[in-house]
Amino acid sequence: MNETPSVMTKSMCSHHPPRNGLVVSTILRRIFTCMTFLFFLGQIIMYHKIDEWTSESNENRYGIDSTPLSRQIRIQQEFQQLIEQSQKLDNCKDARILVVNLEEEFDGFALEVRFMAYYLQIAVATERALVVSHNFTSAYAPHCNIDLESSEDSSNRGGSWACIWNPVSNCTADENIGSTAPRHMLPEPMGAGILSTDRSLYFDAKFYGPERIVDVDRYIHVERTRHVDVIPQWERMHGRYWIRAQLSDYFWKYATDGLNEVVNSRLPRSLLDLNEPYIAFHIRMTDNVEHLADHFGRNATVTRSFGRFMEIADRIRRDHHTLRHIYVATDNDYAAAMTLKGDYPNWTFHIQDDVKRSDSASKFMWFQDYRAGSAGAIGADIETLRRADFLVGSFQSNIYRLAAELNTCYHTSRYLWDMKRIHTVDVEWYEDP
Repeated sequence: MNETPSVMTKSMCSHHPPRNGLVVSTILRRIFTCMTFLFFLGQIIMYHKIDEWTSESNENRYGIDSTPLSRQIRIQQEFQQLIEQSQKLDNCKDARILVVNLEEEFDGFALEVRFMAYYLQIAVATERALVVSHNFTSAYAPHCNIDLESSEDSSNRGGSWACIWNPVSNCTADENIGSTAPRHMLPEPMGAGILSTDRSLYFDAKFYGPERIVDVDRYIHVERTRHVDVIPQWERMHGRYWIRAQLSDYFWKYATDGLNEVVNSRLPRSLLDLNEPYIAFHIRMTDNVEHLADHFGRNATVTRSFGRFMEIADRIRRDHHTLRHIYVATDNDYAAAMTLKGDYPNWTFHIQDDVKRSDSASKFMWFQDYRAGSAGAIGADIETLRRADFLVGSFQSNIYRLAAELNTCYHTSRYLWDMKRIHTVDVEWYEDP
């Protein structure tokens, strides 16, 4: 006779699986978890091992630690060496020469530097030594025997380029009397197979051809499709801005002792001697305001208001809390006065004294008659912008474009190139020249 199970027995059988099944399920889950952990651990170990192998390979090749900063230091050194090798030649008699011998001077100090950096770019690209004629003049050095801080004889704007810039090449046009075929230094020389020195649709063969001495044209930069300034390989790897930054940096180091002396005498030591990070503004609010509207469709009184600059500075400080100092480089009395109003007590402002600045009534090229005595002041502004940890300005200005280029190279050993440190209030960087 069958016995009916107790209530307790029924309950246990109907609501709980067999104990053996529970144990097996738990073991399988733990095994799966362990295998998953071991898989991802193996991926991490393999990633670091590959990175270690890559680092060892780079260390063996370059003899330096292959951190991101050290890699960009090495890249910059390699390109600077390429420039150096193209300009410092063992045999100038067989050199190919690019001569700068223009009839008119440049309008602005930064424009002088940026034009020369561009001509140097053409010289490196076409494997020529850059030579500036001794007749070439600078509006910022009327005569070599006149102090660069003096505005005397400002009506006579002719003078020697050599007063403020040393030659970048050890060759001269007079030494160019050789007949040996030029050597190619670039990895992919573009001078091979030249059919003629006539200008073709996409290529200006004159600069790549066999002619020993070639004069540069002032406005050659307008015709970008001629490929006369393309430095093979480097252009593809690093882009136009980086190339120009390197060339501007190289040229900037060739300032004469006279220029360095007047620039150093005006540097803001109250700021630089602190050895603290700082932001630098460049505020251009005079003769190019109308051009911003005509050329870029922007209202400079909006984009370049002092309050807008300060908003950007405050945003920068949210990520970099130790910032306390702002250097202001400006050609405008109003912007200079804003640094003294005390509206921003959490910031300390620094600005040059005894600088000729414009007012609301100033017209285009208002500074023309003051250029002879302004090399030190402008140079000091650019040098302080060059050293700044962060920049804010408009790339419409040649000074700001030059300062950004110089700043990029100056901080190569401190900041990664892809770090956002250089800010624009309106238009982005562009080539002109």
